[in-house]
Amino acid sequence: MGEEAITLQTTTGYESKITEPTDKRAWLLLFVGESVNDIFDTIPDNGTDSEFHQCEQRADESIDSYCTRLRETAASCQFHDVNKEIKTQIITMGNSQKLRIIALS
Repeated sequence: MGEEAITLQTTTGYESKITEPTDKRAWLLLFVGESVNDIFDTIPDNGTDSEFHQCEQRADESIDSYCTRLRETAASCQFHDVNKEIKTQIITMGNSQKLRIIALS
């Protein structure tokens, strides 16, 4: 038995059927708003690529190189806001305490 499609219809009458689970999740997160997205981001294994969340900055790696590596890893993820995810990852897994303080202030 196949997955049920979700039908989206715009105010102009355009209709689209969404069948892929990742697309369904993306549309749901788009419609529910930022506060629910923030909660969703705290749930372990919420369908995002765990490889991205395990990326730590290496001791000899510059922040530019780390950011590039994160962006390359994020390319295969289904993030709603890639820049927000990268910033969060740099804050939580980066080596710079100074950068962490600046980002959180």
